[in-house]
Amino acid sequence: VVGASASGEDISREIALVASEVLVSARSFTVAAPTQTNIARKPPPSELCDSGLVKFEDGSDSGGNVDAIVYCTGYKYHFPFLEGTDVVSVTDNLIHPLYLHLFPPSYPSIAFIGIPAKVIPFPQFEAQALLAARVWSRAASLPAQEEMERAVAAEQAAKWRKGVPTKYYHVQGAEMFEYNDMLLAHSGLPPLPTWRRAMFEESQYNKKAFPDSYRDAPLPDRQHYERLLESAVP
Repeated sequence: VVGASASGEDISREIALVASEVLVSARSFTVAAPTQTNIARKPPPSELCDSGLVKFEDGSDSGGNVDAIVYCTGYKYHFPFLEGTDVVSVTDNLIHPLYLHLFPPSYPSIAFIGIPAKVIPFPQFEAQALLAARVWSRAASLPAQEEMERAVAAEQAAKWRKGVPTKYYHVQGAEMFEYNDMLLAHSGLPPLPTWRRAMFEESQYNKKAFPDSYRDAPLPDRQHYERLLESAVP
């Protein structure tokens, strides 16, 4: 398994239930090592041999021929239906220009739903779709094209100053909550209920503390979560 983000970690644990051995290859690992004894962690591969042997950057190898390689290395944005147009360009997974990671300033009748990475997808997709629908129905408005272009340039400059690699421009992580609330504010709607963030943070804790069983583990502070749920706006 090449890649050790959410998909790589989850898939390797599932495969290990039926495979004799699973090798997980990545530059770094963010969660605790699995307890399954037939999973081994390796650095990135350096060579895939015709024989089926895999060599790694540290000089080690797979110890035998591998049956299959599963790439859990993320996605590449590609819009073949827009080739030959000036709507957006894609360079090293940066889609440019997109105002709010959503609207091309020169073509605001198009919306790119679901571009940000490392987010809780469905609440964000809904917030993006709500804003797009309100803009197109004229219940909400966008700034002028020049203003949107300046905002895109300012966001890019801020990320470059922080040293964010181009390919991670659309990665949000915990920043998604501020982004989601900003979209909802543009739509004239209240922010997402606070229990969503609490659920995210506490499930993230579980994932690190119990990587093999985090989906079934109780929330660390279930009473607090239930109070947030009871007080949430429907």
